[in-house]
Amino acid sequence: MHVFLKLFTLSVFMMIFLASCFDEEFVPSSSTDISFSLDTIRFDTVFTEIGSITRSVNIKNLSQENITIDQIKLAQSNSKFRINVDGVPGESFIDIRINALDSVWIFVEVTVDPDEPLSLSPFVISEAIDVVTDGSFMSQIHLEAWGQNANYFPSRDAQGRILGLTCGNGNIFWDDPKPYVIYGLLFIDSCGLTIAPGTQIHVHGGIARVDDQILNDGGLFFLENGSIDVVGTLDEPVVFQGDRLEASFADVPGQWAGIRLLGGSKDNRFSNVIIKNSIIGLRADSASQVLVEQTIIHNTSNAGFIGVNAEAEINNSLFYNNGAQSVLLSSGGRYQVNYVTLANNINDRPAIYMDNFQCLDPNCNKIALRPLTLKVCNSIFTGSNPNEVLIIDATEGSDAELLNISLNQTILKVDESENDFDFASICDGCIINPEGDLFLGEAQSVFSLDTSSVARNAGVPLPQLQIDIIGNLRDAMTPDIGCYEFID
Repeated sequence: MHVFLKLFTLSVFMMIFLASCFDEEFVPSSSTDISFSLDTIRFDTVFTEIGSITRSVNIKNLSQENITIDQIKLAQSNSKFRINVDGVPGESFIDIRINALDSVWIFVEVTVDPDEPLSLSPFVISEAIDVVTDGSFMSQIHLEAWGQNANYFPSRDAQGRILGLTCGNGNIFWDDPKPYVIYGLLFIDSCGLTIAPGTQIHVHGGIARVDDQILNDGGLFFLENGSIDVVGTLDEPVVFQGDRLEASFADVPGQWAGIRLLGGSKDNRFSNVIIKNSIIGLRADSASQVLVEQTIIHNTSNAGFIGVNAEAEINNSLFYNNGAQSVLLSSGGRYQVNYVTLANNINDRPAIYMDNFQCLDPNCNKIALRPLTLKVCNSIFTGSNPNEVLIIDATEGSDAELLNISLNQTILKVDESENDFDFASICDGCIINPEGDLFLGEAQSVFSLDTSSVARNAGVPLPQLQIDIIGNLRDAMTPDIGCYEFID
């Protein structure tokens, strides 16, 4: 009897306990009911071998009621990340109950092989955990890990910040076979940056907020006492591009800000370089100097090269798929262009624009005259517009000293009936609006010369420039026009 009484008492207790559990009510959660201990989980270790790290985030029920979260799941299939909710592993969880003022934990793990190709393990692995409430409202916990064993410069927490680099008027060499990944807006002063052949440079772009200003993130800037010397080779060019290397980003312009030589920066060189997928390729400001040779600048969302009262020499180079002008020369300056191809096919701007004045107010009602000198030889300025060359002379031809332009053995696409400028006065041996195909495959971005191209054997020899953009020897007497020499 005593044993029976004990069993009866226990059974009654269990029934009461179970009844109380079943009596608990859980209501659908709203986005205001919950808070996250973190909005971003970062795995900030640079892996030098295959490694795994675990982080966690807490979701708290802020209300006085028991709630149900509709779903917690990894946002991306085939994710590098793995999660569990309160110790239960999985990729998706539904109807997660959280008692009043209680919480659940999400544990996140990532395993990265830094030696996988970039297509599988990019520099930044960026994903998210979706938290669905209110039936359809989705909050996200961002997940970020560094996948590649690279040189993250100046640091991985520099995103969206302005940072300076100096070396006491010495030099810094980037010659590591591992790629360099640049974060933030990097200003270089009192320092020469030398970049070795084959170096791969990836710039993490995006939007930055600096002192209440919205800026395009991800760029290299060289102040008056800063300079850059990039010397690639034909077999090992130096490449500047964004850090999103998935196939879908391969040809997307505007992923990072670009490279800028600020006023007075001297002794800058880009030799055997590719600059791609930026907003602006290369900009040279007032009194800066730069040599560009055997270089390709393409897939920019704005201009490929901008010169603002600068001094530049551009040889054996190709500009194409630029969102604005391929080359823009504003506020005067001194420029020499030889064996250059501008193929301007994806916008309504001219391939090359130039002027000899500076606006002094927003509406350009007041200007300051700035002398422009441009010498062009053996080059091609073409594209999909009727006018691919636009020259604005603020003196309207009254002062030759302020507009000194000569185009020698150059192919131009211009609509002379709609263009006020007298091209005959600046041309020597120009070929204007040629018929037939210039290039082998312009639609496929192949700008080597077609077999019947009028650019073949139409140039004049320049003894100082004997090879083309890919190292082919040019004809000593009748070289081809443009950056490519035709080879049978």
